[in-house]
This record gives sequence, structure tokens and C-alpha cells, in this order.
Amino acid sequence: EPECEGHFGLALEEYAHFTSPIRRYPDLLVHRAIKALAQGRKAADYNRQAGDMEQLGKTCSNHERRAEDASRDVQAWLKCEYVQQHLGESFDGTIASVTNFGLFVMLDELLVEGLVHVSSLSSDYYHYDESRQVLAGERSGREFSIGDKVRVTVAAANPQDRKIDLVLEEQAASARGAQKGKLAPKLKSKSTGPARKGSKKASNKGAANKGGSKTTKKAAKRAATSKVKNAGKKANKKPGQKNSKKLQRAVNPSRVKNVNSLNCIKK
Repeated sequence: EPECEGHFGLALEEYAHFTSPIRRYPDLLVHRAIKALAQGRKAADYNRQAGDMEQLGKTCSNHERRAEDASRDVQAWLKCEYVQQHLGESFDGTIASVTNFGLFVMLDELLVEGLVHVSSLSSDYYHYDESRQVLAGERSGREFSIGDKVRVTVAAANPQDRKIDLVLEEQAASARGAQKGKLAPKLKSKSTGPARKGSKKASNKGAANKGGSKTTKKAAKRAATSKVKNAGKKANKKPGQKNSKKLQRAVNPSRVKNVNSLNCIKK
């Protein structure tokens, strides 16, 4: 402000505020003006007139506000990006402010602030008392006020919107329990179906293997007995030493399982 309004607390008629060391351009303007007065120069001789100082003050204030807004916006974006690593986790927090649409909670461990929307407080209907800065439950009488300690769960974090959504841990637990109850029958029906089909297939394969082994044994016995019968017919048609040698060659004792029939042929 270019007008000299003094300072009420210090009871000074002339007062100017600046920082040291110099950090901002407004501080530099004040330092130059004070230096000129200290050197004995008059205000009329100063190169910055009242109109110039007023315009410079407005320009500097506007730029400073823009810088603060940009800084807050970047910090909010970085906080949302950081909180995305902790989705689903629960933290202790302190209610920083209360509004008609929910509670702003500061997480004690992460030092970030998120919103518990009033719609997530599904256990009761809450009324906002602006004079007391309190959300009060209609049926339960439960109240949320500034400074209260709560346990919350990180539900979502959106860097684009710069928003962090929180829910009370008790509400999150009840929601998970309800969701598990809905999914349980579906999981049972899905798991039992393939198991029954697999057991039927396995039993069918086992029965096929047993049946196949029985048939192969029977086929081997039939082949052995047919060889023995053919050899006996040849022996009856052509007796003699040569025939006996042919009979011995035709009949293989290792392949014949009916030993009695083989002994009969040799005799």
C-alpha cells in the first residue's frame, strides 16, 4: 500500500515492512526508498513517484499471488501422486476442518490432507452445525468436530483433480465384509463345477485303462493257445524226427502260459 497508515500495535505513525535479507522485489523497492531518505534526498527527487510505487505494488502483489497459487497446485499434485502408493492403507488422522459436505482430515504420518465425504458416512444421516463447526448424526448423536482423532483409509487419489478421498476405517471394513459376502456363493459354484467334471474324466480314464489291460491279456492268451493248436495239427500230419524238431521250433515255451497243453503236445 503506498499510503502511510502507520502501525496500530507499535503506535507508529510511519511504518514500512520489509524482509532482510531481500527476497522479493517489493522489499528491494522499500530498501531503495529508505536509502534515498537516509542520504538526505527529498521524495520529489526520488526516481519513483507515488503513482509508480502504487502500480509497482499492485503488479508485485498479483505476481506473488500467482506464484503462491502455482506452488500450492504443484504441492497438491505431488501429494496425490505420493498417496497413490498407499491406497487401501489405514492411518491415524486429525480433523482439520468441517464443512457441510464432509471432513478434511490431516494424516498424522504422511502429513497430507484428504476429504471424508459426508456420503461415505452411511451409518447415519449427518447435519452440519455451522456455528459449532460440527457434523452431528441424526439417530446416533455422534459428532465430528475440529481436532478430533479418527482412523481413516485411503480410498482414492487423483493427481489431475488434486483430490484425495478418505473413508473412516470402520466404514471401509463393513464395505469389504459386505462385498465378500456377495462374492462367496459365486466362488463356491465356480470352484465345484470343474472339480466334478475333472473327477468324472479321471474315473472314465481309469476305467478305460483297466478295461484295456484286461483285453490285452485275453488277446495274448488266445494267441498262445492258437499257436499251440496249430503246432499240434502239424505234428499229427507229419510224424518223425524232423517233425519233432519243427514242433520244438514252432512252440516257444516262454510265450505259452498254459504249461499243461504244452506237455501234452510233447508227449
